[in-house]
Amino acid sequence: MSLMNLALQSTQDFRMSPTDCVYQFTNFCFDNSVLEMTMALSNGSSLLIEDQSFSTNAFLKAIVDHNISHALLFPGLVEMFSDAEVEKLAGLRYWIVGAEKLSQRLMDYALRSGVNVIQNYGPTETTAYALSKQMKLFDHANNLGKPIRNAYCSTRKWTSKQKAPLFTTGELLIGGTGLMRGYLNKTPNVGFCVRDSHDEQRMYA
Repeated sequence: MSLMNLALQSTQDFRMSPTDCVYQFTNFCFDNSVLEMTMALSNGSSLLIEDQSFSTNAFLKAIVDHNISHALLFPGLVEMFSDAEVEKLAGLRYWIVGAEKLSQRLMDYALRSGVNVIQNYGPTETTAYALSKQMKLFDHANNLGKPIRNAYCSTRKWTSKQKAPLFTTGELLIGGTGLMRGYLNKTPNVGFCVRDSHDEQRMYA
């Protein structure tokens, strides 16, 4: 159910089609690799898997040689690109970011180059991502967006654990279809809680 939800959401968020090609950047040990595979293979798109560790030159060459349309690259990695290398990202149709803080400079440059920038957020426990936003010029680069389909979020105060009022800081809680059941052979499952004693909705903090 979680993977089906992920497939449906990523198809919508990234406008996937059979003519697209996704660059497999993430190591198979990490949850974002599942997102890359799911968004490509569930839509009949191509998935490019390099036979070597990541190289900036090889990646930029692949954009041209294999017509890469979608890539999930950490902002910190792209920050290390030279200006000339960053310019070549314009060959992408979608740059999906997450896991690290996105700089305003990089976001604005990509958007002005015609690249769609999608900000994803979500811990591994929520099946790759639970919040998403298609960024636009003049958006704040750290805007995490809204919950995806079949997901819900809430915030609670750090100290009292009560629901946090609007426009205040607090701890983010995430629940929904993508939330995993717990950790194998680990009890209690630290980080999981019940949001409301009436509806027993499980959430992850």
